[in-house]
Amino acid sequence: MSCEHYGKIDGGKILSDGERLFGQNKTWKGFIGTPVICMIVFPIWGFICSMNKPMLSLCCFYWEYDNTLLYNILIGGLIGLVYAVLELPNSYIKRRMGINSGKRINGVIGSLFKLYDQIDSIIGIILIMVLAGNMPLVMYLFYIIEGGITHVLLNCLLYGLRLRECIL
Repeated sequence: MSCEHYGKIDGGKILSDGERLFGQNKTWKGFIGTPVICMIVFPIWGFICSMNKPMLSLCCFYWEYDNTLLYNILIGGLIGLVYAVLELPNSYIKRRMGINSGKRINGVIGSLFKLYDQIDSIIGIILIMVLAGNMPLVMYLFYIIEGGITHVLLNCLLYGLRLRECIL
């Protein structure tokens, strides 16, 4: 593996279509770092919820399971892992279509990819919420829509602060 591909999930592997498996932006640092960060942050969330009983009762992660340190570490790691894994199919499909890492295309296909980019990982995270909290399907669908909208608004804020390129 060359130095330029060191740390990349696909190791620079080129498939028969001449394109990389996932592309330049999918790294082991992000793939491993996301679950680790979530394993740190989720216990903090659990602590915050434990200090506010109404907030605790609204958080579906604690509907079926106790708010313990071990549970929060495990659920945080699972959320981070699912988030990282569900980023990969979109990258794979875009490489098969000849769309370079970090690039976007116009038209209907481009709009579908932009939409999917906003909800791909949210789908998995909310599925964990469904399983952990015994959440009804209608709430699952609502949270996917709400999560997608929140993701777009956050990206627009980051763009306004010049911390991110425009995603629209």
